[in-house]
Amino acid sequence: MKDELPKLPMTSTSSSYQNTESKITGVTTIQVKYMNEITQTLELLSGARVSYTVYDGLGRERSSSTEVVDDNGNVTIPCYSDDIHGSGSYSGTIHVQDNYRLRVYHPQTGSDVVGSFSGEFATDCGQQIPVQASFKMSHVFKRMSQTISKSRSFFQEQRGKIDVHIEWDVDNSFYCGSLPPFISPWCSDGGDDVIVIKDRPGADGYPDSHIGGPYGDFVVAHEYGHAMHAKALGGNVASGECPSPHYLDGAHNLQCAFSEGFANYHGAVGVKNGNIYVNDFEQNEFYPAVRGGGDPDDGSIIEGAVAAFLWDLTDPSNESHDGADYPGSYVADIIKTCKTDGSRANGVDHLIACFQRQIPSYSGYFDTRSSSPSSFSESATEPGSWNRTDVKALCRKNLYGENYDGPPLTVSVSDPVNLDEGEQGTWTASTNLSGASYTWFADEGAGWFQIGTGSSVTWGKDFISSTITVDIKVEAVKGSETASAQTSVIINNNDGGGGCNGVTPNQICP
Repeated sequence: MKDELPKLPMTSTSSSYQNTESKITGVTTIQVKYMNEITQTLELLSGARVSYTVYDGLGRERSSSTEVVDDNGNVTIPCYSDDIHGSGSYSGTIHVQDNYRLRVYHPQTGSDVVGSFSGEFATDCGQQIPVQASFKMSHVFKRMSQTISKSRSFFQEQRGKIDVHIEWDVDNSFYCGSLPPFISPWCSDGGDDVIVIKDRPGADGYPDSHIGGPYGDFVVAHEYGHAMHAKALGGNVASGECPSPHYLDGAHNLQCAFSEGFANYHGAVGVKNGNIYVNDFEQNEFYPAVRGGGDPDDGSIIEGAVAAFLWDLTDPSNESHDGADYPGSYVADIIKTCKTDGSRANGVDHLIACFQRQIPSYSGYFDTRSSSPSSFSESATEPGSWNRTDVKALCRKNLYGENYDGPPLTVSVSDPVNLDEGEQGTWTASTNLSGASYTWFADEGAGWFQIGTGSSVTWGKDFISSTITVDIKVEAVKGSETASAQTSVIINNNDGGGGCNGVTPNQICP
């Protein structure tokens, strides 16, 4: 999807003017910045659009166009002069929108304009002219634009253009699509697919609590996570199920934790620099819960714990409990396609069934679900590094504070139970986990001695004077885990006649 803006055609104001010979004599460069009032630094307003008009020396309109501010904050305007009247002039406005992804505006003014400029080519041609845009709308546009770029790259998903309203008279920021339409009158203007960002000093220590600063930047990425979930990931069936207020460290319900947990995870992914919650999700600081009306030890109803689980799925596997390093596109595909009992997943417990390709245990887990699902389906392509044990380990650690290294190692052995003197028997071992090593032992009554290695062993006994019973044992080892199994075999000496005493292997005594 292209983000370039179409250029408007050249226009003239009168037929008499068309007879005047005009010339392009160079370009004037407009550099657009805004002052970040939190950091007190100037930031380039790349990605915004600039609409400008060029006039001749008599002030008559020569042409107009719309251009996108480039990565260096620049837009170039052609300088015009004509042989009769000399250099012309220009004027323009800066708009915080692009054609395909984003528009920010203030409903009270009904405008997306954040600045204007004008000048004379006689002095400005060939020069770079700095223009400063207003802070709030410019900053929300810049951070939202960065979030959209990171989100598209990370999840490999796109949604349509989103409107963002800057509102004064609201208590919080929100995505209208995640709320019932009757809850907020701000959602009716432009439909439900609208993000509202709070523009009012709050009690949380920020001059404008949701515009600027690390928390404000997280809010922008969080709300776009809701918008992406609703329009690019098949719809958010768990939306609107949160109490007001709800908290990252609050125990609420499965649906709230899933909806908000994904938005929090998206917020951590989508902020370009300085995300305030990355370390908290990495350390799972919001588990157990410290407020809310639910079980503080049930992470499936804690949005911060759900965010930590999703974060661990896609961050580097740099923790003892974290063996997963999956692409964001895999998480997006699971959310899009996961169903349990034929319905879209509306809680992390249902989502986990699809991630681990197995219905999770509901014995002691996910207690708020009235009944566990009986089936699941998903159509994501599992990464080459996918491992069910890794997913279970992240689930148990982030949602229940448990260390899970996978099921304990077990081993079994298939065996012959009777042999004749000199006959060779073969025993085979199998384990519930792949990759184990094996060592085999026998005990004729005087202690264990090794008879082989590998998943199977062949062994027999001759030169016996009477029938004996021999114990056969296998020991399996995988990592730090060990398991063993043993059986017994009766070796006959053929009626006590001294044994075969030298028969060839596999030959049964006569």
